[in-house]
Amino acid sequence: MSNKKVIYNYNIEQSNQLIKKGMFPIGCGINPKTGGFFLVFSGTQGYFNTLNLIALENEQKQQVQD
Repeated sequence: MSNKKVIYNYNIEQSNQLIKKGMFPIGCGINPKTGGFFLVFSGTQGYFNTLNLIALENEQKQQVQD
């Protein structure tokens, strides 16, 4: 059985930031129940590290604005 993990990301702004940081999606789709668009990413350590980096950058931007 495969140990690969996939992440369905419905947050388009966050997905755009992930792509700009070099994390490219492996797929996309539309939720049949809600109609929401999502991008699919591989759930690697690099993906989660990049999410942490984006959160840190957004936090720093918020502190500068305050």
